[in-house]
Amino acid sequence: MDNIISDIAQILDSVGMPSAMGAYLEAPPDHYAVIEPGHDSFQGFADNLPTIDIQRARVTVSVKSDYSDWRVRITGALLFQCFKFLDRAYIGYDGDTEYFAFSVDVEKSYSISPYRAYAAETLEQFKKGS
Repeated sequence: MDNIISDIAQILDSVGMPSAMGAYLEAPPDHYAVIEPGHDSFQGFADNLPTIDIQRARVTVSVKSDYSDWRVRITGALLFQCFKFLDRAYIGYDGDTEYFAFSVDVEKSYSISPYRAYAAETLEQFKKGS
């Protein structure tokens, strides 16, 4: 099944950005990203079952050097993989950690035929049991 978190992690890895979900628990390198799941929704209802799973996530990037190069690389990689951008924001500079930070909120639509198969199987088991 497709998952926005794993898709983003693969994209970040492909541009050389280490990442983690929720929090970066290791000793942070000079640049890293944290991926946070966002609001998910179903769209495209037909036959009382949705056909599209819209998943959202926030990617917060922290870098000790000029953040603009990373912003361009990550934005380009996500656009190339058909992510929809909801927001991009510069968070600021943290003098204590010496990291610049920015965030990107994205969403992507996934087919939910695996959900449909599971729902049909569950319905059949329910019918047999009643």
